[in-house]
Amino acid sequence: MSPGVGARIAISLLLVIGCRSDPRPTQEAVEDHAVAASQVQPAASTPPPFDSGDVRIVGYSLQSGYEPPFRLGAQAVVDIGGLQGSPDQEFVNGGAYLASVALSGGGYALIDGTRVRFYADDGTEQSVVGRKGAGPEEFEQITSICRTRGDTLIVNDPMNGRISIVTGAGHFVRSLQVGHVELPWGGACFDDGTFLELHTVQGMQGALAVRVIRRRVDGRIVDTLGEFANASASPYLRTAASIVAQGSRYYHGDPQSGEIRVYDRAGRLVGIRRLTDAPEPISSMDRARMTPASWGKRTNDAATRTKEADRLRLASKPTAWPRFDRISVDPLGRVWVQHYRRTPESPFAFTVLDSEGATLGQLRLPSPQGAGGGWPTGFSARGIVLRHEDPAGGIHLTVYPVE
Repeated sequence: MSPGVGARIAISLLLVIGCRSDPRPTQEAVEDHAVAASQVQPAASTPPPFDSGDVRIVGYSLQSGYEPPFRLGAQAVVDIGGLQGSPDQEFVNGGAYLASVALSGGGYALIDGTRVRFYADDGTEQSVVGRKGAGPEEFEQITSICRTRGDTLIVNDPMNGRISIVTGAGHFVRSLQVGHVELPWGGACFDDGTFLELHTVQGMQGALAVRVIRRRVDGRIVDTLGEFANASASPYLRTAASIVAQGSRYYHGDPQSGEIRVYDRAGRLVGIRRLTDAPEPISSMDRARMTPASWGKRTNDAATRTKEADRLRLASKPTAWPRFDRISVDPLGRVWVQHYRRTPESPFAFTVLDSEGATLGQLRLPSPQGAGGGWPTGFSARGIVLRHEDPAGGIHLTVYPVE
C-alpha cells in the first residue's frame, strides 16, 4: 500500500482547515460556463441560495476547477503505528476498522480490534482500555468511535451487541446493551451527550432501510429520527446513503440524487445542499463489466435474504454513475463530499462545502494503490487521518494538515 510519513491519501472522519472564501475557477471552467474570467465563481454555475420557509437551499457542483486547490501538507502532524518491539503493540488485523478521534485536551483515542488505545500529541502511547472477550470491559470487535461533550467516547462493539462509554482519560464507564447496531461512518456524536445509532430494517418494497435512533450516554433513547433508504437504488453500484452527526446537526447524503439534507438534533429539516451537475452516463463497456453487490448479506433474516437475492437476479444494470460516494462533516460543520470511485485504483477526491453550503474548494489525493498511497479514515481538527502500510508491513495512522 504506501510508504510511511510520505503517504498522501484517503477513506473517513473529520477535518478543520483554514477558511477559503470566494473560490476562483480555472480559465477552462470559466469558458465552459461563459463567465467572465475576472469574476469570482465556482467551477460550475450554480443557482443562488434561497430560503423556503426555515429551510436554506444551496446548489453545489463536484466539477473540477476550484482554485487554488487544497493540498496535503508536506510534514505530518503525527504518525502512529508501524512495526514495534512486540506484535501486541502493533495494530491488529491489518488495520481493519482502525480509526481515531482527536481529544479536545490534546492527544488521540484509537480503536484497534478489541482495544481503545490512547496517545499523546507526539504519538506516544499512554494507556489502553479493553481486551478480547464478552465480559465487562471486553470487546469482540470494535467497529467505530466518536467523541461527544467532555471528551466522552462512544465505542461500538456490534458482535457483543453493545455500545460502551469510555472517558477521554482512558477510564471505562459503562456498556449499553443495544443489540447489533451500527454507528454512522463519518461521525455519530452530537455535542450534547447524545449520539446516533443505525438499525437495519425492512423498508418499502422489500428493500433494506436504516432506522435512525438518538440515544443518551446513560442508555436512554431520546427519539427515533426516521428511516432512510440504505442501499443503492441499483445493486450494481456499491454505494449507500450517508448519515452523519456533528455538533448540533445531522446530515443525510443521497448518492443517487446528490442531495444532502441537514437536520437539527430534533429531526427538523433546516437545509438542503442540491447537486447541480448533470448525471454522468455509464458507458456500455463499463456496464458490461459490472457485477452485483449483495446487500442482502447484511441481515441474518432468511426471508429478507431471499428477497434480496431475487432483487439482484432481476435488477437491470444502471445507466448513470452515483452522484457521489459518501459524506463526512468536520467540527466546523464543513461537509466533505467524497467523489464516487469507479475502481479500487481510482484516487480519492473531495469537494468541501462550508456550514452554510457554499463551496470552499477541492482536495484530490493519489491512488491508494500507487506510491504514497493510503486510505483516509477520517478528519480531525488537526488534519486528515490516513491509514497506510509501510514497506516493512507496519500499519500506520498518520495525520496530515490540509493547506
